[in-house]
Amino acid sequence: MRTVYACSLTFSLPIDAVWSEVSAWITGWYGSKHPDVQLPAGWDTDNAIHLTPAQRHSLEVSCSSSAASSEQLREVRWRYPDQYDPSLIWASDISVHEGGGEVSFTLALRLASFEFELLPARFELGTPRIVRTLVALGSARVGSQALLPQFWRVEALDVPKLKALLLDRQRRLPVVVMSPDAFTERLSADPAKLASTLAGTATVAVLASKWAAFALTDELGRQFSCFNGAVRIYWPRFTLSADPLLHRLWLAEQITRLAPGQNFALELLRVVAPAAAFRFVEPEKMRAYRRRAEQERLEALKSQLSEDYTEVYRHWDDEIKKNKELRAHIEALTTENATLRENMNAVWTVAPKTEESVSSEAFDRGSPDVASVEAAVDEAQRRTTHLHFLPDALKSAKDSPFKQPQKALSALLAIDEVARAWLLSLGGLREAFKTLGFDYADDISSTTRGKHGKEYTYRYEGVSTSFEPHITIGAKQPDKCLSIHMHWDAEHRRVAIAHVGRHKSNTKT
Repeated sequence: MRTVYACSLTFSLPIDAVWSEVSAWITGWYGSKHPDVQLPAGWDTDNAIHLTPAQRHSLEVSCSSSAASSEQLREVRWRYPDQYDPSLIWASDISVHEGGGEVSFTLALRLASFEFELLPARFELGTPRIVRTLVALGSARVGSQALLPQFWRVEALDVPKLKALLLDRQRRLPVVVMSPDAFTERLSADPAKLASTLAGTATVAVLASKWAAFALTDELGRQFSCFNGAVRIYWPRFTLSADPLLHRLWLAEQITRLAPGQNFALELLRVVAPAAAFRFVEPEKMRAYRRRAEQERLEALKSQLSEDYTEVYRHWDDEIKKNKELRAHIEALTTENATLRENMNAVWTVAPKTEESVSSEAFDRGSPDVASVEAAVDEAQRRTTHLHFLPDALKSAKDSPFKQPQKALSALLAIDEVARAWLLSLGGLREAFKTLGFDYADDISSTTRGKHGKEYTYRYEGVSTSFEPHITIGAKQPDKCLSIHMHWDAEHRRVAIAHVGRHKSNTKT
């Protein structure tokens, strides 16, 4: 059988809470698909039961426990034909283990054919409802990574947390980042549907605004950026020196031009599910329990045997047969594993060359690079409508050694955005800048004003004017720190910029 989907979750819940959801899922499935089928009462509590609910259906349940370690394992082996192609059979193998103060849940979804027929297998793959239900409980995790019951809305101030998650070497699941259109603020796909479809196999993070997208670009670099309606998947082991093509990017136009009936969430699942199936292994605690349970079974068998060698031989013969079956099963799995490895190698080799693999250069055409602070000011003059730059601003920008001019451009664009809201009397300035990821101050300290006040005064509209309001990016050395000083001109309905450069003198310099 070919594994097409797999999931492994851990919970800080009693085993009964998880097992009852598994039982309800299977019972509900038959109630919906086969209303004439009635599963017997207590089918999910027997130590061992084998049912045939309908033609070509098989439902095996086993429950075991270890008195020595206070552990228990409950399993379901469920087989049923595909609802559209009766020649295909689905296998859902579920294991729920309790031990060590936590509960582990695994599900492997496999597909096979009843008979040999050289015909492509067409099937619909979706995330099983049981996985969505369990993730919605709110306590699921994979390794140390907690799973959210829905998507994560990332504000500009949250971007450092997102960066930390992306670079976390302990992360086991991919992170799918969605960005809004820079002008309409709309997303290219439904984030709730994306989070539901990828439940248990990925975390969905939604950048709340273009400012969050700008902040992510500042944190990761343009080659790993995601903005203007695009969606990007960041696989585990992501680093800032990785190949950008391995962390696939979908542009907004690629998503919106999908043919009628196509679903972008399912398109993403088709990318994630093969990796989940290939990488699936049972948790070590579950494997260790199986080893101990088998040892306990053998010890119990030895204690029950008498000196009747005929009985001993019968048991020995049974074990030999089981061993042969297991060897055949291992051989089949080894062959399947080798095939999957070859397929995955082919995917990774070919994928970067396909039309769908878009380079970061193609994505960046709409947002030009700026090589210096002076270039950032020039670009801001072209792109803003509420800013007025004094000659001193251009002079200070030309003299600035700040090594992150893209951040300077982002800050100037943020000032223009806040200015638009300010002219409409929409909230306070400090809160508005904070939302966009910048720290803003209305003034300087009285001590600095007394010692260095002249540095903050400029000739504007023929009058000596204070330009104390400012944004500061970074700290300490001039190549790592930038200050922008401004004046909020209500009369002319604009913000005058007098300085974009080195940090000015204060009590700390």
